[in-house]
Amino acid sequence: MHKGAESYLNKNSILYAGLLQVIQRETAEILEASEDGVFLRDTVSDCFMLAADNIRLGEQWLKAHGNRRYPLLLLFQKELVRFAGAYCRLSPMMECFQAVYIKEKLPARRGNLTIRPADIGDFSFVSSHYGMVSAEELTKIIRRGQLFIGSHDGKPVGFIGEHLEGSMGLLEILPGYRGKGYGMELESFMICHMLEKGQRPFCQIETDNSNSMRLQRKLGLTISEERMYWME
Repeated sequence: MHKGAESYLNKNSILYAGLLQVIQRETAEILEASEDGVFLRDTVSDCFMLAADNIRLGEQWLKAHGNRRYPLLLLFQKELVRFAGAYCRLSPMMECFQAVYIKEKLPARRGNLTIRPADIGDFSFVSSHYGMVSAEELTKIIRRGQLFIGSHDGKPVGFIGEHLEGSMGLLEILPGYRGKGYGMELESFMICHMLEKGQRPFCQIETDNSNSMRLQRKLGLTISEERMYWME
């Protein structure tokens, strides 16, 4: 079933980079797959992801697995967002574009920062500056070795990481250190780190986040024309 799922997803490998990622790292529970769509669950993040050109088929799949109660659902078709809101009683959380680093050449790194893996002792520092993930999720990310702290002259200036479902994120530069290129340096590091692991680096940009859009374009990521929708 994985080959059939990948065949469908590779028709738009930029938009569906997240689904391809969890399949390739072997953390995907394929719930449904056909020539018209794919529905899977990532066993690490407990995130459900559904892409379906056939909207009626997508609705049927959501009904068929609705007993799981979908703690987090990623959709790619607006019609399915409306259905998930009405039938599954989920609420829209975030509307994004997908950005994927498809180049073979590694991005240039300026080397102004010392970058190290975070440990659980960094939890309070990170959580005090970043509130977009739960304490439980942040703890898992740190313990999986997926969060990195950037320091300059011995002082932490920011951090970046990999969300549990495989996307780059958690990028935060502390006030007072912004505008110095540290965000670009941290993301360049993260791109290299993911490529070294054999993963395709990708991230999601909220549709109204012009700063992130500029950063991804500057780093050379390819951005999807279509949108994606997170629901909870």
